[in-house]
Amino acid sequence: MDITNIIALGAAVAPASQVEIDQMRQQLGRQIPAQLEDFYRSTNGFITPQGATLYDTASMLERNTTYEISTYCPEYLLVGDDSGGRGFLIRSESDDLAIYSSDLGDLGPEDFEQEATSLQDWISSLR
Repeated sequence: MDITNIIALGAAVAPASQVEIDQMRQQLGRQIPAQLEDFYRSTNGFITPQGATLYDTASMLERNTTYEISTYCPEYLLVGDDSGGRGFLIRSESDDLAIYSSDLGDLGPEDFEQEATSLQDWISSLR
């Protein structure tokens, strides 16, 4: 995964280990999309100066539990937020690679907005 712009923003951190990725998957109790796993092999999360966040492997379970993702939108994973009340989600077990956003107080998939066609495209768009 190309994280050049995340590095340029000074937001990249060290990659996650395979053990951290496996622990995250086990804690979530479901598969994670290959594009997300590829991302974690490049950097274990980030927060941009504008506040866009992609959670690190250690935060994924807590964020998905806190926002009751398995209840309100079980086909998705909450992977980040904008530090202003909108969450970023991806389908957990699907060929749909798109990144969606939603108000964290209303997590009905019918109200999700597509932000990008893939995690890579979304990351590349961050400034």
